[in-house]
Amino acid sequence: MNFDRFRIDDITMQYLKGEAFAATYAFDTGKQVSILKDRLSLLSELAQDKRILHIGCCDHLGLIETKMLKGNWLHKLLHEVASELVGLDIDKEAIKYLNSNYPQYRVEYADILNPLPDFLKGETFDFVFLPETLEHIPNPGDFLLNLHQNYRSISKELIITVPNALKKINRKNGTHFELINTDHRFWFTPYTLAKNLTTAGFKINWFTYAMYGRHKASFNPMTIMKHRYLKRNPSAQDIIVMCCEF
Repeated sequence: MNFDRFRIDDITMQYLKGEAFAATYAFDTGKQVSILKDRLSLLSELAQDKRILHIGCCDHLGLIETKMLKGNWLHKLLHEVASELVGLDIDKEAIKYLNSNYPQYRVEYADILNPLPDFLKGETFDFVFLPETLEHIPNPGDFLLNLHQNYRSISKELIITVPNALKKINRKNGTHFELINTDHRFWFTPYTLAKNLTTAGFKINWFTYAMYGRHKASFNPMTIMKHRYLKRNPSAQDIIVMCCEF
């Protein structure tokens, strides 16, 4: 796969598991990267020829058509590359809209806090995708615990993405203002995301970073400077991407 991945060392794993404690632990957030990726391209690359269960697939109902027109509605992009794709969501209006207008994209209702639905029993997937969802959940720890317990029988690996609290624009804005989606309940760092996942029973394989939008090569001086900065400081990118085992 054409992107940089960072591993968590054994010492850090002791802290994640609660086997050790430090009040001021210096967690390594990743070294210099060689390739910058946007979230859509990275997830599409991971989904290529794979069986994918996509949780939180619908997006906000009012944004679906706009994103389709712009070519950045993730579920459609995954549908184009995955060998099999099943979408899950709890937004009944969005599910009804998609099933009425775009039946080719399989979208089903499921509440992750409940046991595995009957239509998924006996299914197997290469990855469960949980992109840009956890930050909307009131109780992310309980959500991840239920996901681990209820869905580990149908997949071995989870790919999760969340907004990065350490991203460049947050550092730039400092204490002046917070630029945020008003439905978000949490910011995450690589360590705090890994801590929540480990506590829920997952085993961290690797993590990386990605950007919003489509990343394209550019000769614009400001863009070149930005890309150089992000390659030197990968933890300043917009999104954390983490892969873990059920």
